[in-house]
Amino acid sequence: RILFQIFKAFVNSNTANQIVRDENILVTRASVLLSVVCYAVLALFVFKVSEYYNYQNAYIGTGFVKFLFISFFIALAYSLKMIGLKILGFVFHFDKPVAAYIFNLFLINNVLGMVLLPILIVVTYFQFIYSDYLLKVTMALVALFFLYRLIKGIIIWTGTSHSNLFYLFLYICALEIAPILIIIKV
Repeated sequence: RILFQIFKAFVNSNTANQIVRDENILVTRASVLLSVVCYAVLALFVFKVSEYYNYQNAYIGTGFVKFLFISFFIALAYSLKMIGLKILGFVFHFDKPVAAYIFNLFLINNVLGMVLLPILIVVTYFQFIYSDYLLKVTMALVALFFLYRLIKGIIIWTGTSHSNLFYLFLYICALEIAPILIIIKV
């Protein structure tokens, strides 16, 4: 039932807004489990991409240690982002838009994790001549999900009465694009 609600909210903004108003889906055991699966799948994806491009770093090790480091980093980054958003929402009295954005972030990440899981299973366990193309298409898919998340965030921000496009631009640069550039640089 919760999976059906998540997929329905992913494509229907009215359902997503209703779930945000109810505030019950984020605290269920299934939702917490989906978040853990999402972080693990995203970490596995980053791990596979780093292996595909032969990225080596002496500080993070190789193999399972590298996967654990990436998993910890992704979980820490999203946790800090959620806490930072909650604090900013409280300080600037944007509790409802921040709650809607956090739910959409959660929703999009969980759907991305569920979509990536079968693709990663195929890329990991089945070697065929098109697996390189499948990995590249998957990277494009992740980029599309990120773009969709940005668009949903812009829609949420412009729906508030105190929306200022300059602040939106600062947010997108500081908390959405800058972390990705830092990750690529590292």
